[in-house]
Amino acid sequence: MLRISGLTKTYANGVRALGGVDLEIGPGLFGLLGPNGAGKSTLMRTIAALQEPDAGRIFLDGVDVIAKPQELRRRLGYLPQDFGVYPGVSAVSLLDHIAVLKGITNRTDRREQVGAVLHLTNLHNVRNKAVSTFSGGMKQRFGIAQALLGDPRLIIVDEPTAGLDPEERNRFHNLLSEIGENAVVLLSTHIVEDVRDLCPNMAILADGRVIRAGEPSRLVGELDGRLWRKTVAKADVETHRTQHAVISARLFGGKTQLRVLADEQPGVEFEPVAPDLEDVYFAELRALSLEREQVAC
Repeated sequence: MLRISGLTKTYANGVRALGGVDLEIGPGLFGLLGPNGAGKSTLMRTIAALQEPDAGRIFLDGVDVIAKPQELRRRLGYLPQDFGVYPGVSAVSLLDHIAVLKGITNRTDRREQVGAVLHLTNLHNVRNKAVSTFSGGMKQRFGIAQALLGDPRLIIVDEPTAGLDPEERNRFHNLLSEIGENAVVLLSTHIVEDVRDLCPNMAILADGRVIRAGEPSRLVGELDGRLWRKTVAKADVETHRTQHAVISARLFGGKTQLRVLADEQPGVEFEPVAPDLEDVYFAELRALSLEREQVAC
């Protein structure tokens, strides 16, 4: 169990990255969804004990992460957003090196663990090839392989599917799902589909704070009967924005398809539409934008 309370972080340049984050995360996949600049990477780095917060507490299975960072590091698997590798070093050699750094000093144990994670990530057949020559998807799978060394209790993956083609993304999803059966897996992303497809629980982070949390299906269900759709000319979009609670506008057949939040049908040309997790995400970001405007006034 991962417990986070009152976590704040402001950088030296005055940017407030975290403004009081509270989360409780049990075993399995947990999605942290938010736009770029929301504070996701700052939160991941703080949980991983790569930087200290200004205030707040983090506990993993009862261990105070801030007071005892080394205990956390022994239980942690971390795949950062930008994962670099040594040029010319094979996958098996690099994993062996990382295993030593993680404290797996027994050669037999190290060989067994390296072999196991290579098989799990479907990289065993290319174990003797240089990681620097791998495709983007293969490098991401290698990143998960190194994160799994040491049998971690907490695995953090930051924007893992950005830039992957659909086939590699599906393969990576299946891998994460399998890993989530035995550990707390924190998936940070701005891609709604990743959270929708993988995570039984989630939170939306924006402006450095949690603005919504819960089961994706429950959050989507709260919009049932409150979402409406209308296709309009591009020139009419701004007029509709001033008249209705437009949460998203998508191009469709050369025109713009609006999705509007309302308790009752906002007009005869609007038709009801079944909500999805993307609608939840956009609705929460719209509510936050309105909140900002009210504060500014």
